[in-house]
Amino acid sequence: MNFLLSFFLNISAALFCLSIFSYLIPQLVVWFLPERNLKHRYGQSWCVVTGGSSGIGQQFAVKATKQGMNCVIIGRNESHLNETKDLLSQLNPQTQQLYITADFSKDPDVVTRHILQQVEELDISVLFLNAGYGSFEKATGPSSTLVDMLNTNTVTNLALFNSLSPRILRRSLSQTSSSKEHRGAVFLTSSVVDLVAVPYAANYCSTKSSLAAFGESLAFECQQVGVDVVVLRPGPVNTRFYDRISGISILQAIQLVGSSPQSVVRKLFKSVGRLVACDVGLSTILVRLFTKVVDYNAYATFVAPIFNLFPEFQHLGQESETR
Repeated sequence: MNFLLSFFLNISAALFCLSIFSYLIPQLVVWFLPERNLKHRYGQSWCVVTGGSSGIGQQFAVKATKQGMNCVIIGRNESHLNETKDLLSQLNPQTQQLYITADFSKDPDVVTRHILQQVEELDISVLFLNAGYGSFEKATGPSSTLVDMLNTNTVTNLALFNSLSPRILRRSLSQTSSSKEHRGAVFLTSSVVDLVAVPYAANYCSTKSSLAAFGESLAFECQQVGVDVVVLRPGPVNTRFYDRISGISILQAIQLVGSSPQSVVRKLFKSVGRLVACDVGLSTILVRLFTKVVDYNAYATFVAPIFNLFPEFQHLGQESETR
């Protein structure tokens, strides 16, 4: 009996250590590696960046432009696009930029056609699906803007992927497997909420989980054809994301320890061709480790109810019930 118990404990400890270290080691190793140069890897071609007028998308465009890549910047707010235009125009005169105003919350087919008409002649090697925003509301009493968020975060991004991915794939397949200058890439911005359930954010969590599952499955398909796939999972990031979410003190507190967009993009560039799941920020890493230690059922039973102690979340529940 003692032998069986000892054997079971040893096996459990070994599996636990394997789970922890197989996650931590790649994340830590990549952190100390140099950033990838997209121009060297894909040639001087075009990056398409959705949600590129601010935050993570804007900083991605800044770094890609500095490296010599041309960029298509897609954003909803024209004034923010103009700010990005002023910023990028000073960085690298040997690159080109194209700015497209598009509201991803509208009809995905119409938005996609609008974009495709303007990028038809471009040699696109990199697609960064980054557009998105969040909202907190009760899933059983969603607001009228629910469809807008679903379109913005998931449907329109994937519609654009479906239209552009064949071009990226053909570009990669048309070259020899040893020609690293003619590869392609797809990057997707998910979130730490993909890893753990958050009360009153079911709809937002589902959009980010959808992108993560899509990207990680896509990586298997693209591995043999020279197309890099990275799923970016940032924790709190100091961007305009929080402008849409006001009055929730716990989120404002979390934002104080948020990452900068620059640090998120830095980790993304380090992960290209090295990692598929790119976790950014201490909060994301801690949440990932937490899910390896605490089962979801225990989390739902003992941890999640704590959210309901915050007055803001109680208000959200009551507000949804009156709709």
